Amino acid sequence: MTKPITKENRRLKLETKNVSVQFEDKKIIEDISVRLYENELVCILGLSGVGKTTLFNVIAGLISPSEGIVEMNGTDITGKSGNISYM
Repeated sequence: MTKPITKENRRLKLETKNVSVQFEDKKIIEDISVRLYENELVCILGLSGVGKTTLFNVIAGLISPSEGIVEMNGTDITGKSGNISYM
C-alpha cells in the first residue's frame, strides 16, 4: 500500500530563494521565495504586469535573477535553461 503524503515525508522538488529581477532601475519582482513539492499542484495568480511571467522565465532559466537562486532537487539551476519548461 502507498504511504500517504504528509508534511514530514514530502520531497522538495523546486525552490526559489529570495529571487528579485530588476531591469535598469525598475524592480519587476522582489524577494520571491517559493517551495514546490513532489506531486503538488500550484497556481500563481495576479494582475497583468505584476511579474508572473518574469518569475516563470527565471525558474525556466530564460533570464537570470538580479538576486536569489533557483534550485531543483537541491541543485542550483539558476540561469540554466533546459531543466524546466512551461506553456
